[in-house]
Amino acid sequence: MQKITVPGWIAKANVVAVGFAFAGGAHAFDAFNVAGTSVSISGRISAGVDVTNNVAKSDGSSGPVTRGASNQWGTSLATIAATRDVGGGNTAYATLESGFGADRGVSNEGTLWSRRSFVGIKNERWGRLQFGKNLSISNNVWYIDPMGQNWSGSATLVGGRNWAIAPGAIEYGTPSFGGFSISVQHSPGGKVGSSKVGSRSGIDFAYNNGPVDFHLIHDVAANSDNGRYDNIFNASKETIVGGSYQLGAAKLFVGFNYLSAPDADGITQARKAQQAWVGVNYKVSDPLLLRAAYYTGGTSIDYAANVDPTKTTYGGKNGKLLVLGVDYAINAQFMVWATLSTVWNGEKSNYSSGTYWDTLPQQGKNQNTFNTGLVFSF
Repeated sequence: MQKITVPGWIAKANVVAVGFAFAGGAHAFDAFNVAGTSVSISGRISAGVDVTNNVAKSDGSSGPVTRGASNQWGTSLATIAATRDVGGGNTAYATLESGFGADRGVSNEGTLWSRRSFVGIKNERWGRLQFGKNLSISNNVWYIDPMGQNWSGSATLVGGRNWAIAPGAIEYGTPSFGGFSISVQHSPGGKVGSSKVGSRSGIDFAYNNGPVDFHLIHDVAANSDNGRYDNIFNASKETIVGGSYQLGAAKLFVGFNYLSAPDADGITQARKAQQAWVGVNYKVSDPLLLRAAYYTGGTSIDYAANVDPTKTTYGGKNGKLLVLGVDYAINAQFMVWATLSTVWNGEKSNYSSGTYWDTLPQQGKNQNTFNTGLVFSF
């Protein structure tokens, strides 16, 4: 029996799962046939240990924390995928995928299919159309992030804004035309009397040809209560631009991420945030991949609004993040990984070096994170 093979442009349009690229990617069980439908099961388990220093305590002091590493390199996940030829060059497909933490075996989102649950139809000539829950199109930053959306990576300084979920999404992706493709996504808010409240939309202009992979992504997410863009990391407008270039054994990365929340008050909530990065993946040998990346960014108030910057409790934050990583693939299914990261915080900043929510340092304090573990893919 044959494994399911998905054309590259379809994989790109559907947002490849974070981290699937090591050692050739995850390897599905051989597809089996159910009444003419080809079905495959795949997944991975990622687990290890994580150590972070200078974590803020409620009494104003700081201390280290040691815990099980669960999603730090990339989430554990389980995927069921199905395809069926429906004639006329058309193929129907469906995917169910759950991401979970191996430390506790609990779904990342608290739902059964926490990442994907969609159905669609595709054709090599006109593209693909699908409906259902998927990763937000902003997750396509994975292609241009040297750390592959590791917990210390492109999401860290922007509060995870670029790795959200798009529930009930409507999506269309074009075929590749000489390397160019476009993917669009819209997730209706489902609010009575308003088409904007709780909605999110996005588009990715991509070029993938030879050594070049370029993406221009624009994504908007409206507040689920009032439809406003009033929270820089949750209800905002986002633009990501960048690319990678394969130069022999080295893959070079550069990217820029800009966030705007024009409806925020500019005093207790920032109106703008941005980050930029450069990095490299270096293939030392077939099993050994080295990663290095440097990210710099922060938030700012809108000074044009005549807000006194000395009175702001949120604006004017900045941080710099340096990350080094190593992946050693013992074979196509089993890998050892390690990541070391350091964040340098500005006077008003408390960015974490390893996540963006649960190991925050005290304001103005620097922080280091080391995590290592194993990944088994099937």
